[in-house]
Amino acid sequence: MTLYKILLILSLAVMPIMAAENKNESIATTAAQLAYQQALLKVESDRALLLASKSISFVEVHEEPTGESKSTAKLLSLTSSGEEHITLLDNSTQHEAQTGLNWESSLLINSARFPDNPALINETETTWIFHIPTMVSADIDDTVEQVDNKKVNARLMSALTSELTVSKQSLRFVSLKTYSKQAFKPESLVKISKFHVKIDYGQTWPDGPWVAKSISRVVKGSYAFFMTVDESSNTKFLDFRMVKQPSLP
Repeated sequence: MTLYKILLILSLAVMPIMAAENKNESIATTAAQLAYQQALLKVESDRALLLASKSISFVEVHEEPTGESKSTAKLLSLTSSGEEHITLLDNSTQHEAQTGLNWESSLLINSARFPDNPALINETETTWIFHIPTMVSADIDDTVEQVDNKKVNARLMSALTSELTVSKQSLRFVSLKTYSKQAFKPESLVKISKFHVKIDYGQTWPDGPWVAKSISRVVKGSYAFFMTVDESSNTKFLDFRMVKQPSLP
């Protein structure tokens, strides 16, 4: 038997195996996409329960790297156009937010910010993991700083990866992770050696809207070659309750 015939026989034997593997991959991808769509529908339908005439009170707990924590009572409402609006309650002290970047840190999950058909990139026994567009952008006052936000955003988009985890069992969003695989320079004087943001999702109460239950952030790097950047924070959202509130414009 010639070498050509041997190779031909082997290739014909392998083809059915490859076809079966491709079919299994296709079935898995279809199942994952259906699960994603179901999770997205849950977000949309449960968000619709929060009418403009109602609000959600909650407590935001910001944990410092030192172990200290600060609690802030807040009220969340939706405007008539569906935009999220958060105000302080009582005499709570507003925690000063980090500046320089817009984080995907709205409390309610907004289905409009997620793609219709994200790419499936990984699978475990209990979850599917999808690649989605990065939701982090520059928020730098270019009237004060000589910075081109468009260039910074382009570098962020190319350097950062965002992954959404969906549960196979409950068909819901579990978490959103945005991270850098290697060091990068969003601006000429800034070098980021580590960038990691993770949002864990959950429900306010049974059959209630889906929200961010916790957000952890870690950013490390340097500025102007001699200033060290080492920022980390962990924020939790607790004690959700539906309350009546005058509708917002």
